[in-house]
Amino acid sequence: MAKSPSERVKTARIRRKAHEGIPLSDDESAHLDNYEESLPSTKGKSASSRVVHLDIEEQAAAEGDHPHPEAYAAIARSEGLRADTLLQIVTSKLIACNDQYLRLMTHMMERSTRLEEAHVGLLEAVREQVLQRIDAEAHARMLQSAGGEDGGMGELLQLLQLAQEARKNQKKERKSTKKQKPLGVVD
Repeated sequence: MAKSPSERVKTARIRRKAHEGIPLSDDESAHLDNYEESLPSTKGKSASSRVVHLDIEEQAAAEGDHPHPEAYAAIARSEGLRADTLLQIVTSKLIACNDQYLRLMTHMMERSTRLEEAHVGLLEAVREQVLQRIDAEAHARMLQSAGGEDGGMGELLQLLQLAQEARKNQKKERKSTKKQKPLGVVD
């Protein structure tokens, strides 16, 4: 008598619990006993049975007189086990490979981000320095061209203005520079 898929799944779940050593309830024990008693007899037939991942129960029966029923059953079981085992091994190795690839890509992304941040910081520092030199040179030329129109007092005022601007720029630079981690250091 063919069993419904839901009965086979329920039976497989109960068998798995029993196999793992989990105590069965009275209803589960009764269901398992009834299910096993209702299985067809294999006298006069060669039969093979295999459980794939303990969830799917397959029943295969060959009618008639088979010359070696035990060998036939063993072959059917070993083919199923071999395919299941290979699939499980390949799947677990693929998952491990993907995990390693994820860690590698995460590390490379962090490193690339830090390199880009360091590069932008260097460019900003060079830019600020070049702009300050250009401003200082422009002021120096302006002072040379102004000459001695007001007896040297104009030059002194301009030097004081330059000193004040330089001090403001230093304060800005201290605020803008933040402590950076060395390249290649991962948190």
